[in-house]
Amino acid sequence: MKISKTLLTIALLAGGILSCNSSKEETTGKVKQNEANWESLSEHEAAPEWFVDAKLGIYAHWGPYCVPAFPTTTDWYSHHMYHPSHPIHKFHVETYGPVTEFGYKELVPLFTAPKFDAEAWAELYAESGARFAGPVAEHCDGFAFWDSKLTEWDSVDKGPRRDVVAELEKAIRKRGLKYLTSFHHHWKWGWYATPISGADCLNPQYQQLYGPPLPAAAWRRENPSPVPDAAFSKEWLNKVNEVVDNYHPDLIWFDNRMIILDESYRMAMAAHYYNQAAARNQDVVITFKNEDLANGAGVI
Repeated sequence: MKISKTLLTIALLAGGILSCNSSKEETTGKVKQNEANWESLSEHEAAPEWFVDAKLGIYAHWGPYCVPAFPTTTDWYSHHMYHPSHPIHKFHVETYGPVTEFGYKELVPLFTAPKFDAEAWAELYAESGARFAGPVAEHCDGFAFWDSKLTEWDSVDKGPRRDVVAELEKAIRKRGLKYLTSFHHHWKWGWYATPISGADCLNPQYQQLYGPPLPAAAWRRENPSPVPDAAFSKEWLNKVNEVVDNYHPDLIWFDNRMIILDESYRMAMAAHYYNQAAARNQDVVITFKNEDLANGAGVI
């Protein structure tokens, strides 16, 4: 299967300060444990050699939002479709009907991905010269691409009925590339805020996909009102940990706005990832934007 290179979002992730957790205590020979605080996490200053040499990495935005094939801002389709002034809302209503009757959840079963071929994706990544690659494990829309025990809205239970994260992990590593997973699901806080009364995303029955119904102020990129609650933050942390524990990515990439989460969850995430990798003697990388983690806790 041929894959158009224009469908790929290319991330050039090189340089910066890397957090790496393969160091051992010189006196005891034991693997040093990272504590869930910035002081401990900021001690990772040496970048693994594989990352310094890699130069190029690739991940692809792909999900139920691709079904409508809207020509622009495709990965934001699930957000814009709930805003009456946006062209995507007009397109959605004309194509599928009002969001009170045909919401984003109705696109999920249409996302069957019959031509998805992990081997073809991995081969294209390798041919491009990339040294690390992988999928968006979960975008802002709330749809997970792995076999998750935390949600029914995943690619195994719905849509493709396949573990995309697992298939790509196997195919990418088979070609000698490092494996990355990208996370954007902290954006789900306020992602589906809408002024449309009766929109399906406001129904608490579908909170597992859409998150809790929230006012427009929750959508602020910084200082949202209200701030993410414990339930949302724990789900975010548990989903990252589930991917880390089951698929062992060499690199985890976070979109910005992670700072809206209480720092205790961000520190717990980083400590768990580094400690799990250290137990396997695996040199890993966290990449992030802006001030979402403390200096030295990952690559900016």
